[in-house]
Amino acid sequence: MGGIKFMNLLIRVDGSDEIGTGHVMRTFSIAEELIDRGHRVVFCSCLLLETLSERILNIGCEIAKLDGLIAGEGDLTQTLDVAEEYNIDTIILDGYTFGSNYLSALCEKYQLIFIDDEI
Repeated sequence: MGGIKFMNLLIRVDGSDEIGTGHVMRTFSIAEELIDRGHRVVFCSCLLLETLSERILNIGCEIAKLDGLIAGEGDLTQTLDVAEEYNIDTIILDGYTFGSNYLSALCEKYQLIFIDDEI
């Protein structure tokens, strides 16, 4: 019988004073549980408030900062590069700005969990 497989997970989310803080806090709660269970969690963001970054780092997660605009040109490419660099198994995506092409590209290489609270 095999043991538990610990995973490397990437959480792609953005949060500022104007947008996304709720998304970050929701994924923060998920990350806390994953860390408690022994998994590695990397937050990947174009925009992340310093106070949120500190909370994320304090629970044992890592942060990969993306350059450019949220869901702008280069976002997908950079996200895929980060996923490869950190040997990611699963991506958790939380936000309204990611289109179907973005989702499809992630699904081609990774298990994807997409959080959509508008359904």
